[in-house]
Amino acid sequence: MCWCTGMETKFYTITPEMAAEWLTHNTTNYRILDKDTVKQYADDMKAGQWKRNGETIVFGRETGVLLDGQHRLHGIVESNTAIDVLVCFDADEVSVHDVGKSRTINSIFKAEHKSATPINIATGRIIVNGGICTRSRGKLNIKNYVDEHLDDIKKAESIVATCGALGKKAPCAAVVYCFIRNKEISETEMRSFFQILNSGITAGCTKDASSALVLRKQFAETKGGSFINQKRQFETVIKAINDFHSGVCRCRKYTDDTLYAERLVKEIQIIDKVA
Repeated sequence: MCWCTGMETKFYTITPEMAAEWLTHNTTNYRILDKDTVKQYADDMKAGQWKRNGETIVFGRETGVLLDGQHRLHGIVESNTAIDVLVCFDADEVSVHDVGKSRTINSIFKAEHKSATPINIATGRIIVNGGICTRSRGKLNIKNYVDEHLDDIKKAESIVATCGALGKKAPCAAVVYCFIRNKEISETEMRSFFQILNSGITAGCTKDASSALVLRKQFAETKGGSFINQKRQFETVIKAINDFHSGVCRCRKYTDDTLYAERLVKEIQIIDKVA
């Protein structure tokens, strides 16, 4: 590629071979490559979800140094897919502050005129990722899963909807969804648990020993009515529902015990397996 005065800023169809060659000009980039971002871009590109837009790959005028676009170019290489991208070859070679924001799953659903809500998506993210975690299986995996199972996700959310301020709905809904989907606990029993959690009324156990009421008290004592740590909530809700199902009465708080929760999740096969 030759850099010279007058090269036009326009859309180019960038092949994987072109992207690989252009990345050799990525010599002064201050940003560390984020492999998760590259994978998300590559997944979108392979699935035909990457759209022509105004986001520009930028090269410096004098030396041809790549100033902006390394993640998109790596995505093209990894996906082995040719993509139309707007390219600028004649930018001033100054520090480029890339503050661009990638497309959210919610924005993708809106663009497709589909009815998934942010809570639907948050619930789907927990299910696909196998719990609350910092690493995601990618936007496309989550989006497709929510799309395919939206009715069941909404049903799970309707069960926990009465929680109100007592808990964040997405972790609770993800637990309910997985229990019901894997036929561990019936929908009727789930509704009973969350009705007790919401109302504080139970005839099944003494007031201080019901698992739903112990969890209710714990939620109410937590600042803002919900756990600050979603992973902790996810784990403690699993344990409380299991106690409710087995008839175990505990006069204590549900504590954060990651190893116990991970073993429990594995034993009851709560996490829906994504092919």
